[in-house]
Amino acid sequence: MLKTSATRVAALASATVLWTSVGLPVANALTSSDMSSTSSKGSSNGSSISDAFTLSSKLGQALTMGNGTTTHSTKKVSVSGQGTRSYELYVPSDYDSSRDYPVVFAYSGMDFDGSDMHGHSHFERATGSDAIVVYPNPRASVNGGLAWEGPNYATTSRGEDVAFTKAILNDVANSYSVDRSRVYATGLSNGGGMALAAACQAPETFAAVAGVSTAAYTRIFDGCTGQVPTLLIHGTDDKIAPYYNDGSNGHGGSYYATRGAWERIGKRNACDTSGASMRTGSGNGYNSFSYSGCLAETTLYRVNGGSHTWFASNPNATREVWNFFQRH
Repeated sequence: MLKTSATRVAALASATVLWTSVGLPVANALTSSDMSSTSSKGSSNGSSISDAFTLSSKLGQALTMGNGTTTHSTKKVSVSGQGTRSYELYVPSDYDSSRDYPVVFAYSGMDFDGSDMHGHSHFERATGSDAIVVYPNPRASVNGGLAWEGPNYATTSRGEDVAFTKAILNDVANSYSVDRSRVYATGLSNGGGMALAAACQAPETFAAVAGVSTAAYTRIFDGCTGQVPTLLIHGTDDKIAPYYNDGSNGHGGSYYATRGAWERIGKRNACDTSGASMRTGSGNGYNSFSYSGCLAETTLYRVNGGSHTWFASNPNATREVWNFFQRH
């Protein structure tokens, strides 16, 4: 979707510089052995979802991209067939009604709510004055915790959480000036799966999505249509949502390994998934892979030695996801 405002042109120029600094030059074809290799160097990104709480203050201190502050409120919205649900809303303190603001949805992992996801990612510190950030609150799971649609442990049926997201977007747009061509979704673990489910079911709604340590349960890939730019950030030592091997578990069901999920998204986005002209690069603790020939950008960051967490560094997940969104 094209940006027409001067603000968006400036953001795109800035994002282009950031993209170049990540390092994704055109390179020779990547072999299967290249894709499966891992660095012997560990990653200083944390070892579990719980680590995200410990790392959140470090992450907040590291985020210096955004300018300005935000105001927080907890909102409720009526969703057809679901009753009243809630979300956490962060709006720039210097909100200007003459501007149209992009909206970023950030979905929490299993058993965490919107406030927890805020603590993990501090997205509004990265976006600053340039976006409205929403942390939706999930429904109770069959285990008594919290969950988004897709896995067996979720109580919401397919499409219900997507409908919730759309209801939130309409609610926000009723009170604030929203750029509907720049709506984004990201998430951690089960929340990363929710971001992919949103792109699958409502590609017309989202300009780009990103999953971090994504729980790629197979059902979220059923019946997908359209193309949406997608970024996956995932650790090679993730024991909860494996990077290399498909599998299943009793509480969630069958799932795709990260590489397989990325390839499926690439095929949906009309990419050349053979790897013959894949763009590759590297950063501190991770390697980047981007399919070529796509109708929508499809990129993977392989975090060497990384496990199941929202990465605070090497790479900084919040920063990298926001950089990705600014390009789309």
